[in-house]
Amino acid sequence: MALNQRASINAVINMVMSQADGIGESKTEAKADSEKLGQNGQSISTKAHSISTKEALKSTLTQYLNHTKENNTGRVLNNVNADTMKDYINHKIEQGNSLSSINTEISLLGKAADNLNQLNINTVSRADITEYRQELKEQGHNLQSDNIDRTNSNPTAIVQAMNSDSPHGLSATLQHEAGLRSGDATDSGKWTLNNDNTLTIEGSKNGLTYTTTALSQETAERVKEAIENGYQVSYNEYRQELKEATEGTGQEWQGTHSLRYDHINEKHEQNKADGKTEEESKAELSIQNGHSRTEITDHYLR
Repeated sequence: MALNQRASINAVINMVMSQADGIGESKTEAKADSEKLGQNGQSISTKAHSISTKEALKSTLTQYLNHTKENNTGRVLNNVNADTMKDYINHKIEQGNSLSSINTEISLLGKAADNLNQLNINTVSRADITEYRQELKEQGHNLQSDNIDRTNSNPTAIVQAMNSDSPHGLSATLQHEAGLRSGDATDSGKWTLNNDNTLTIEGSKNGLTYTTTALSQETAERVKEAIENGYQVSYNEYRQELKEATEGTGQEWQGTHSLRYDHINEKHEQNKADGKTEEESKAELSIQNGHSRTEITDHYLR
């Protein structure tokens, strides 16, 4: 069985998932019969032997292929390679996904690579992807720990530069002032401005709806106008503008999630100064920043 180079994303996903289907098969036996070795030198199975692993593999493969299609020209299979997989991993890191989840996605991409190879798509190997963990570690991303300081030394300067030099300064303002994810800060179709100047975001990560801390009156007025005008910007365009603004102020680029880190840390300190306990502040921040669990807030705090 082989994949046609002109296959659609859905066709690729269906073929890979069929190839990887190990439900009902013994994982122990599959590992014993396998010639594939993991980074620990132990034999591994190229199959997904549980429903949860199968669903996770399909989710990661779908997100990767769609990300690749959106950011490259030509047929999707022509762009399936180590570089686009690494680009996808970097994108997930910049979005603020926990490093433990990134670690899992790398493993799933390795499994996807194995199955693509079995379908005669040999442009990426398990080793190409799993060994990327070491490169990430050298860049300061220890995948065994979620707590990496990605705050900026002077976030205000970045926001000022964005508002001065970019038509999308409002997105940077909202990330810093209200802690929005980049995907939420760049699409006014998700926004509802409330009477108390809080902002309700619909359709955020995992379909979540959340309401932010109150915006300043000036920002609220800008948001109101942006909603009326259907304000929206592509992730890649915003990312490039924010990167240039960051480096233009003499700071190291920390990714599109960095202003969200700044907001959470600054608000946490303000909450404690206002008399809230550590846990009370984290609980409030978890709600206001669209986190499903309080402990996720810990990943953001210095």
